[in-house]
Amino acid sequence: MEGLLQSDAQLAFSRQAVRRYEASAPEVDDDRKSGHKRHIISVDDHLKINYEVVKNVPGNLVDVASAKGKKAVKADEIARINKFKALYFKEQLHRLHDEFVTKSAALRDDSALPAPPVPPSQQQQQQQYEWLCEIQAGLLQQYRDAVQEEKRWYLKKELLLDANIRLDLFTSRDSVSGTLKVGKDNTHKSCIF
Repeated sequence: MEGLLQSDAQLAFSRQAVRRYEASAPEVDDDRKSGHKRHIISVDDHLKINYEVVKNVPGNLVDVASAKGKKAVKADEIARINKFKALYFKEQLHRLHDEFVTKSAALRDDSALPAPPVPPSQQQQQQQYEWLCEIQAGLLQQYRDAVQEEKRWYLKKELLLDANIRLDLFTSRDSVSGTLKVGKDNTHKSCIF
């Protein structure tokens, strides 16, 4: 396992990232101790967003303590702007979600349906007919050649078997020299074809 982690850079990087995440993971009670509450915006059944993502984007108005001579922004105006931004953000997410669903449905429908056949012209049909006739003639010739080759091999096999049978029946082995004697012994007279 350690050898694999050392040889594969991607696994080593992933392991280091997991260690970093585990080391920096805050406790569950941290939010409760600080009194800071997370506000979740529910866009639909599957998409929920932390309100702080919307609230803490650049351009937000932050509560500013009134200083000498500076005009302080009213809290109700900030709340109204934040509410408008949250509604606008939710509308944009709904729009993006609807676009994605319609595009993915269209892609699924396009891939499921076969392409409509284009009616070929008379000249294309004639060309296809000629090609198919040529292919058929070539295939028939290959079939005939294969049948003839099979017949030749069958005849060769039959001739070889016949020759082996005759050799076994009409020869005798000389026990002294180990050679075969063809037709000089009387053993072949007992079996005649």
